[in-house]
Amino acid sequence: MAAAIRGRFFTPGGAQHCGFLSAAATAPAEPPQKPPKTHQEPPEPQVENKEVTRRILHDAVAYSERVSPAARAACEGLLAKDPGDRLGFRGHDCAQLKAHPVFGAVNWGRLEAVVLMCMHSVLLGGEEQRVLLEEAEDLGMTDGTYVFVPYDALTFPLPYRRVSYPALANNTKLRLAYDAVLTVTIDSPDGNFREVLQEAKEAYEVPAHIDPAQVHPLFATIYNSIHFLAAAVEATRSTGHWVMGTSVAENIRDFQLEGFCQNFSVGEDGDVTVPYVVLDTDNKGDHLWPVYGLDPGTRGLGYRGHRIHWPHGSSPGTDAGCWFESGTICNGGLDATFILLLFLLIAALVAAGAALACYIRRRIQQAQLMKGPNKIILTMEDLTFINTQSSKRVDGSRTSLAGRSAGDTKSVKSVTAAPDNTNVAIAEGDWVWLKKFPGEQHNEVKPATKLVFCKVGTIWGHRGQ
Repeated sequence: MAAAIRGRFFTPGGAQHCGFLSAAATAPAEPPQKPPKTHQEPPEPQVENKEVTRRILHDAVAYSERVSPAARAACEGLLAKDPGDRLGFRGHDCAQLKAHPVFGAVNWGRLEAVVLMCMHSVLLGGEEQRVLLEEAEDLGMTDGTYVFVPYDALTFPLPYRRVSYPALANNTKLRLAYDAVLTVTIDSPDGNFREVLQEAKEAYEVPAHIDPAQVHPLFATIYNSIHFLAAAVEATRSTGHWVMGTSVAENIRDFQLEGFCQNFSVGEDGDVTVPYVVLDTDNKGDHLWPVYGLDPGTRGLGYRGHRIHWPHGSSPGTDAGCWFESGTICNGGLDATFILLLFLLIAALVAAGAALACYIRRRIQQAQLMKGPNKIILTMEDLTFINTQSSKRVDGSRTSLAGRSAGDTKSVKSVTAAPDNTNVAIAEGDWVWLKKFPGEQHNEVKPATKLVFCKVGTIWGHRGQ
């Protein structure tokens, strides 16, 4: 069986095999021959589906007018009576199928990253899935390159709260392979399926000889479907209409339904919102842990407290390609060009903010020079005016300073040559000298003093203008 799975599902190197598509869905009309009675290994048995073969050979396919000619040609190629003429039957690399115009726009790289297992779950006794996962483990396909998703779990609430699975506990290879499996199943927030069935058994709502562990969770889906149909029929009767298919379909909208182990809601347009949960294992135990909750109505994911355990502990890159279509659930990684533009935008905003802050600070300082408690007041005793245009007035000003103290005279002498030798004096007009600070050495000027000098310079700058 393992050899058949290897040859029919996988090829060396992990390439996808198309033989199973034709063997399972479009089986040849000839019955499989028995292997010869020799000591050599018998040839691989071919899968025969008599019902599919009968329909291919005898039933005519009717196509709707909305089916395009290319799609019709693809269907006719897949359902050709001669096995040699069937599309995708010859070859082991799917090149013929991928080259068809209908499948030309399909992102095969994305499809090959996910393996949808359409068979009974190994957690509930599915032998085919066990063989498939063990073979995938031997081929090295469970290292994170592929993600395996069981299809049957999508149709029923698989128990995961306070439930252990012996299939994982007693098989090390299967437990390692199941680390590459992500289980998406209907969520049951009110209790798992087995607990609810046990409560119904204790309430004598089901026969006493029934063991909840032996009942398939698909029973909950069947129960909810019948309950949903009964609620729709009752809603139709309450409106006074005949119970018919069209009238029932029109009245299946805008109501709540209490299911077997979960509640459902039907929107105004008739869409049923079913809560789903994504389950994963930790590669060590025999339990399933919820990692994300999925709301199909809003296409949103909700974190459930457990991180996804990637095979061999190696998670994909943060900018890896998205597994799903673009939307609310997943938007993929960030483009390098987008990151560069975002960085330039942030840098421009920071520079503009710094320039605006400097401008506002400058205006505030100018306003403080004119009014407020920080206004500078200088008396005539603190200033000496020299008119550089008239040398006589300059000499007179120097003579008038002769009667002052020796310290003041020294202060004046230390700057008497500046007005005659500086172009700024001519541009600014009158000069102003502050009295020299007492003392011979000045090692440090305080920041407040520097600020005063800057403000005085600003005053004279405005005066010159």
